[in-house]
Amino acid sequence: MLVLLETPGPASASTETTSRDNPTGTARNLTRFLDELPLSRRDTVIWNAVPWRLPRRGGKLGRPTRKDIEMAAQDLPALLALLPRLQVVALAGRVAESLRTALVAAKPELRLIAIPHPSPTHLAASPAARENLFGEGLRREIAVALADDAS
Repeated sequence: MLVLLETPGPASASTETTSRDNPTGTARNLTRFLDELPLSRRDTVIWNAVPWRLPRRGGKLGRPTRKDIEMAAQDLPALLALLPRLQVVALAGRVAESLRTALVAAKPELRLIAIPHPSPTHLAASPAARENLFGEGLRREIAVALADDAS
């Protein structure tokens, strides 16, 4: 399963990676979510929809522009080629969700499942998102998708 996040967060400047092992709230929430799924760690890939660090704007983390998203969409076929057995993609947040059309065009058989972005800021602002990410319904949907792909 590919978990497609949005963009590298501020902690990526020190770690240089996107990982569930990063010392961030997003990584802790993502780990909690993934640990509840019926798949091993080696069966997951974590990637950012826009995988490059964006410049800060006004002291805040940069948001991807339409051009950033278009460039990221062009890179998707190369990423998917590295994952020939991939069948399920979890789209975490609006930026990842904006790549849905490009993912379908590149590999139509993928099961695409929207999930809330696991950042603490997003989950604190939306109790419904927190309940969705950590609730039974989403875990069940992903478990069914993974079981369908195994058969």
